[in-house]
Amino acid sequence: MNFDIVIVIMSFSINPYLRKEAVSGLNDFTGYALVQTTTTIGNIIYLYVKKHNFQQITIKQENLQFSLASSALTILSSYKMNKLLKTNYTSILTTKIQVFTIISSYILDYLLNTNYLTKKQILGVFLMLSGIVLTKT
Repeated sequence: MNFDIVIVIMSFSINPYLRKEAVSGLNDFTGYALVQTTTTIGNIIYLYVKKHNFQQITIKQENLQFSLASSALTILSSYKMNKLLKTNYTSILTTKIQVFTIISSYILDYLLNTNYLTKKQILGVFLMLSGIVLTKT
């Protein structure tokens, strides 16, 4: 398995637990502001360290529009995740989110790229949905 994938998996697994602790005891907006401020500071530091990698090129309007849409979805999901983490068990919440993210990714991949599911993927979807249905919430 690619090491970059391992880093993303570990980050996605650990981050909700850290975020839940960060926003506990804060109202929704203060918790969101805290998480986004520290994320912005981290991004600024990272971009400063990597500034030598920037290229002077013209960014197409289409790229900017897709980036703005992606950012809007990130803002929405981050705010809603903070709210959900305050009132739910982290492991149950993230498991459901990940399963439905996988399934919606398959659906979008089919609609946008006409990629069909293999038999193993269909079995995997069935098993994931069965796990959610059978898990006590």
